[in-house]
Amino acid sequence: MAKPAHHKKPPGGKGWRRHRRVFEVVEDFERKLIGDALAACNGNQARAARILGLKPTTLSSQIQRLGIDVNLYRQAPPNVSYETFEKFVLWKSGRL
Repeated sequence: MAKPAHHKKPPGGKGWRRHRRVFEVVEDFERKLIGDALAACNGNQARAARILGLKPTTLSSQIQRLGIDVNLYRQAPPNVSYETFEKFVLWKSGRL
C-alpha cells in the first residue's frame, strides 16, 4: 500500500529546514510570552503560571527547556537611603 502524498519526504530536505524554522518561531514566541508574564509578575513564577493558565511545574519545565533566566525579570527593591532609615528610627522612637 502506497503512503499518502503528505507522508512523502520533501526532495532535497528543504521541508525539514522549513519544519525546523517553524519550531524556532514557536520557541521564540514561547520565550516572549513567558518573559512578558514574568516581567508583569516581577519574576514570580507561581503568579506568572496563573496568568498563563499553566501549572507552576509546567512553567518551570518550560523555563528550563527554553533557557530563560528568571533573575533577569526580578527587580531589586529600591535602596533605602541611610537618611530615610534614620528618620524612620527617630519617628518610631518618638524623637522626631
